Amino acid sequence: MEQLKLRVRNGICICFTAQGKETATRLLEKLSQQMEEAFDFLDYTGSEHSKPLKQVVKEAFQEKEAILFVGAAGIAVRLIAPWVQDKLKDPAVLVIDEQGRYAIPILSGHVGGCNELAEAAAQILGAEPVITTATDLRQAFAVDVFAAENELVISDRELAKQISAAELRGDKIGFFSDYPVDGIVPAEITPGVWQ
Repeated sequence: MEQLKLRVRNGICICFTAQGKETATRLLEKLSQQMEEAFDFLDYTGSEHSKPLKQVVKEAFQEKEAILFVGAAGIAVRLIAPWVQDKLKDPAVLVIDEQGRYAIPILSGHVGGCNELAEAAAQILGAEPVITTATDLRQAFAVDVFAAENELVISDRELAKQISAAELRGDKIGFFSDYPVDGIVPAEITPGVWQ
C-alpha cells in the first residue's frame, strides 16, 4: 500500500466506544508511521477522565493540526462548534465511524489537509473516504490546496473563491508571478500566460 503524503504533522484522536477504541488503535498504529509526531490518543469509553472533553477539544483547537474523532459525527460537530473560527486557521477535523467504514472530513478539508488525512485513514482501514469538496470530487485544481502545498499565503480570499468557481465552470485561469517559478505549473493554468 502506497503511503499518501500528509501535510498534517500532529493531532489528537478521541474515541467513545470499545469498538471505536479498536478502530482507533488499528488506525493510529499505521498512521503514526506517516506523521512527524504520533497522534495523542484519548479513550473516552469509561467514566473517569483527567479533563472534560470540551476542555480537551478547546486545547486541541489551539495546539494541534488535526482532531480525529472515532464515533458519531454529531458528537464531533457539537464539540468543535464553539471553537470553529477560520478555514485558514482551524485544525483538520476528521470523523471515522466506530466500525471504520467511513472517513469523513468535517473541517479544513483543503487548507488544513483533512481530505488527505481522510484518504490516508480510509486506505489504512479499508474505509470509504466521504469527500464533499467540489474541486476534489471533480479532481480539479484547487487554489487553496495549491497554496498550502507550496507554502504560499492566500492574500485575497474573494479572489481565491473566484478562481475555484472559474475552474469548476471550466474557464481558463491565468497565472502571473513577479518571481521565477520553479517546479511544475498545474495543468489548469492557461499555457503561455504564466510564462
